[in-house]
Amino acid sequence: ISELDREITRFQAAIKEIQSKRTSLQSFVNEHINLLNPTTHLPTEVLSRIFQHCIIVPWLGEALPALVVCQLDTTPLKVASVCRQWRNVALNTPQLWSSFSLRLLPDRTSRYIELASIWFSRSRNSPLSIRL
Repeated sequence: ISELDREITRFQAAIKEIQSKRTSLQSFVNEHINLLNPTTHLPTEVLSRIFQHCIIVPWLGEALPALVVCQLDTTPLKVASVCRQWRNVALNTPQLWSSFSLRLLPDRTSRYIELASIWFSRSRNSPLSIRL
C-alpha cells in the first residue's frame, strides 16, 4: 500500500506540474492571440470606412412591401457583435445608423418607434435617410 501511496504522490506532483505548464502556456496564448488577428492592427478610421461600405439600403427608390412594418439594415448590429473593438467602432460611426424605413401602423408602431429612436440617437448628426 505504501508503494501505491508513493506512486499516487508522484502522479499528483506530475499532474500539478503539467497543470502549471498548461496555465503558463494559456497565459502566453491569451497575451499573443491578437497578434494573429489582422483587424486588430487596422486604425479605427479604416474599420469605420469598411463598415460603412457594408451597409445596404435596398429600399431606396422602392415601395415598402405590404407586409413589412419596419425595414433596416442589420449590418450595424452584426458588426457590433463581433468583438469589443468592432462594437466600439460601430457605435461611434454614425453613418452606420443613418438609414431607416418605417410603416406607421397603429397597433405595431410603438416598438418600431423605440427601435428607430435607438437608430437615430446612434446616427448623431449624420445625414439621415428615412422613409415613412
